Parts: sequence; structure tokens; C-alpha cells
Amino acid sequence: EAATTAAPSSFPVKRIAMTGQREHEKERGWVVADRSGSSTLTRRHPLTIEGEELGTFEVSFACGATSNDFQLLYTETRRASDAPQALKAVEIRLAGRAIALSLGQSPAGERTVSASAVVAASVLKNFAASASRSLTVETTLEDAEAAAIRLGNTNAFQNLPAFLASCAQQGRAAHARLQP
Repeated sequence: EAATTAAPSSFPVKRIAMTGQREHEKERGWVVADRSGSSTLTRRHPLTIEGEELGTFEVSFACGATSNDFQLLYTETRRASDAPQALKAVEIRLAGRAIALSLGQSPAGERTVSASAVVAASVLKNFAASASRSLTVETTLEDAEAAAIRLGNTNAFQNLPAFLASCAQQGRAAHARLQP
């Protein structure tokens, strides 16, 4: 039988906004966010083990001390009910090379851990290029195998100009003191 098209409906289309969304569910891809009064190019994800959500992690780029470098920050926050194991190492594979991040000091029993490194501006700009690019985050806990996740560059290209303008506008020295 031949296919036919249906006549258009005489009812008007009404757009509705979804309510009750949590803030992190609204964010898609890389966004420019405020962190301790400084702009960052940030991506957040749920932290899961076999589908069970344990908390969140965040990868961010922050302005560095000069226009030729940026801070690469990793922050992981776990729910209070999940006793955190000590984070042994964080490595990010970006632009064909592995970048070992330095772990920050976290008090015993703290639910948030962080790590950071400095990357060249060219690395960030290459990652944020309009072509499909990704980075891989690999974390190792003291008594566990390494876990890895690959993050694409969705919205990084669109948000990079605003982020770079913010770095230039507020002065890089203030941004360089940003802690993970």
C-alpha cells in the first residue's frame, strides 16, 4: 500500500518547560562556570560503579599564571554514605599524551578529593576545536584497579571564547591562585 501523509492537526502546539530538573541534569557538555570567583570551562558527570551513582566528578580548565597556560583540575565528591578510599593517582589523556595530576591534600574522612596540573594553551585550544575530540580521565584508588571514562568536547568550542575573554578580563594572576 502507498503511504499517505496525515492532515495537519487543528490543535495548536504548546511548548512546556520541564520542571524539577536538578541543576547538573540541565548542563550538557562543557560550560563556563564560576569557581571561587574565577571562571572555568567545566564538565560534570555522575561518579558511578556498575550503574550505581556514588557521587560526582568534575574536570575543569582554569586560567593559568600566563596567557600560555591553563590549570587542569579534577574534583571528585562522594556521597556521605560511601566511605572514600584514598585516591592514589589521577591521569588525564589529552592531545595524545598522558598528564599526571598532582593530588591535593584532603583531610581524613573528607568526601571531596582533587588533583591538578598545568597544560599549555595550545592543548586546550586543540581539545576545544570544533572537530570531535575527547579526553580520558583515569583514576586509581589504593586497593582497586584503575577506572577510566572518556569525555567528549561537546560545547567546548562554543564556550571557549567566553572563557578566554574572562581570563583576559580579570587578570591571570588572580585566576592562577584557584585551588582544585
